[in-house]
Amino acid sequence: MNNFLKLSLIAGICLATVNSHAATADTTKTAAGHQQTYTDGSNAHKLSSYGSVFVKSTRLMGKYNPQIGGMGAVVFNNKMAVGAFGNGLMRSIDFLGSNLHDNQTAQLYLKFGYGGLFVEYFLVRNNKFQLSMPVKLGYGLAGIYSEASDDRLEKSRLIVLEPELHFDIKTGKHLALSAQIGYRYADVDGLYNITDHQLSGFSVGIGLKFISR
Repeated sequence: MNNFLKLSLIAGICLATVNSHAATADTTKTAAGHQQTYTDGSNAHKLSSYGSVFVKSTRLMGKYNPQIGGMGAVVFNNKMAVGAFGNGLMRSIDFLGSNLHDNQTAQLYLKFGYGGLFVEYFLVRNNKFQLSMPVKLGYGLAGIYSEASDDRLEKSRLIVLEPELHFDIKTGKHLALSAQIGYRYADVDGLYNITDHQLSGFSVGIGLKFISR
């Protein structure tokens, strides 16, 4: 009988110890879960990123011409983004100009491309759509060539300031279709056949954006 009581007492103590340990573990796990939820909630969407490709029709030399390019950025607090971009003409632009040798009119063509950095402010950013205003500052080269010989007649560095408005519709968790409109302020140096005004102009385009979250 005494042995039975001792065994019962020992078993009861062990059971109580196990229950107490289990309760403590559950409490710790629950607290950790709440802490994780709080941490995740407080840090949710603080930092994200996106990359995109786009095609634009832009006014150059009095005509609209296609451009292709890409851009990518890191987004902070769903409000501001900082990133890089690059784009160029899909085909050269033909025009009549001076051959610079005997001032005769000749058939020429223009090539240029540029890239740089941008900052972007999000007016709206949610699970369905985004509305943002990127401002791009780019640097590149512009060259003018003879149609007859393909010789380069002129070249200049190209500086571009390009504010834009982007409207993105999300088609999936990480994918969005983008509509873009902007204006390019161009600055070239010492070109005879091309002026800043001829390289400046409005652009409209569409793009595909890949969003991290």
